[in-house]
Amino acid sequence: MRKVLAVLAVVALVLAIAVPAPAEDGDLEYLVKDKDVVKVFVKDFTNESGQAQVSSADFKKELEKALTLRKAVKFEIVSNPEASDFQIGGVIKNYMYSKTDPITPTTSPAALVLDAATTENYVEMTVDFEVVQTKNGKAVWQEDVKSYLKHTMTPEEALPMIYDKEARTFLWKSFGKPNR
Repeated sequence: MRKVLAVLAVVALVLAIAVPAPAEDGDLEYLVKDKDVVKVFVKDFTNESGQAQVSSADFKKELEKALTLRKAVKFEIVSNPEASDFQIGGVIKNYMYSKTDPITPTTSPAALVLDAATTENYVEMTVDFEVVQTKNGKAVWQEDVKSYLKHTMTPEEALPMIYDKEARTFLWKSFGKPNR
């Protein structure tokens, strides 16, 4: 019985070493690491946030800008989905702007008082992203990405700021951390 268990352990160890592990959830680095240029088609986003001031077209432009500025992976935006390696799209699920940031629950009374005394504005956005590999039509990554900012800003200033933060957060979560 011991010999059987030892053989099984050796086989499992060899397989664990020989077979590459799938990327962790939210990490598509393995699909783009050997490519000089990754061609991306950005689909139109749908706005289901219920907030009329949210522009899915402006968010799409900000995502395209974030893709082209990325240094870890050289992305090229293409206008034809068939010419792309990946297609990125999604749904804007939530947008909220507040003149005061919400109080963060904490066990420390001092931290609670300090948080309550903070007078920064707050904005958050959640987008359900989907990345599809064009060659096989398979969704290789899908996740709700939520970003927030605490900063002194007007509602008009908040929109481009949160679009940028959401786009960069998506890139970090899906394609890995940027090289600096």
